Amino acid sequence: RPRGLHEAIGLSFGNTAELDRLGLPPADPRRRVVVIANPISEEQACLRSSLVPSLLRAARDNVAHRVDRVRLFEVSRVFFDRGAEALPDEPLRVAAVIVRGERASLWEPSEPAPLFFEAKGIAERVLLDLGRVAEFRAGSSEPFLHPGAACEIGVAGRVVGHVGELHPEVARRFEVELLCAVIDL
Repeated sequence: RPRGLHEAIGLSFGNTAELDRLGLPPADPRRRVVVIANPISEEQACLRSSLVPSLLRAARDNVAHRVDRVRLFEVSRVFFDRGAEALPDEPLRVAAVIVRGERASLWEPSEPAPLFFEAKGIAERVLLDLGRVAEFRAGSSEPFLHPGAACEIGVAGRVVGHVGELHPEVARRFEVELLCAVIDL
């Protein structure tokens, strides 16, 4: 269990409605989904282009079952359409969600650090474990992150991901009722 997170294994299927709930603009590269010719259901009509929606669904389901401290990560491939004549692009991605409820355990301080800093620390430690020094730049272009509690993650001058608290509107759309942070690498 890296950094106290539990591994989640989500299905490789998704739908464009999830991308709408994330607030991704029409020109976002994650909108280039691989459409399945004969899907089992509308909820599984394409291959996923982001790990974040399935982790948010898992967080929602855990919270619905009265688990108020959710710490999940997933390492998996996502899929991007490259046209009819080419196979899809299948990069490996890492994402995590952290939900912290109202109750603190005996081992936590009564006033824990803001969730953004906890998520940022996890991202930094994971990259250090991989031999990479993370650079954090205030602000994030990700529409699903809170603009006042998010940042870009860079390595060697290149943006490799984002970390921050989930935007309240996106949390409402995914029915995540507790404070939630997302790491997307």
